Amino acid sequence: MRPDDRGVSEGMSVAALVLLTVVVTASVGIGVLLADEEGENKLGAEFSFQHFSDRQALLITYEDGGNLSANSVVARGTPR
Repeated sequence: MRPDDRGVSEGMSVAALVLLTVVVTASVGIGVLLADEEGENKLGAEFSFQHFSDRQALLITYEDGGNLSANSVVARGTPR
C-alpha cells in the first residue's frame, strides 16, 4: 500500500465536523454573552426622563445606582 492511498473514514470526518461546529458555536455564544455585559450601563445608575412640552422642559431624575458627582453628569441635546 502506498502512503497516498490512505484516507480518512466517513465516521471520523463527521465527528471532526461536528466537533468543529460545537467549538465555533460555543465561541460565538461566549462572545455574544460577553458583548452584552460590556454594553450595559457601566455606572449602574438608573435615570427616569419626563418631557413637559408645554414648558419645553426635560426632567431627569436619578432613580438608583452608584454614586455620581454633579460634575460627572452631562445632558446634551438640541432644542427644538
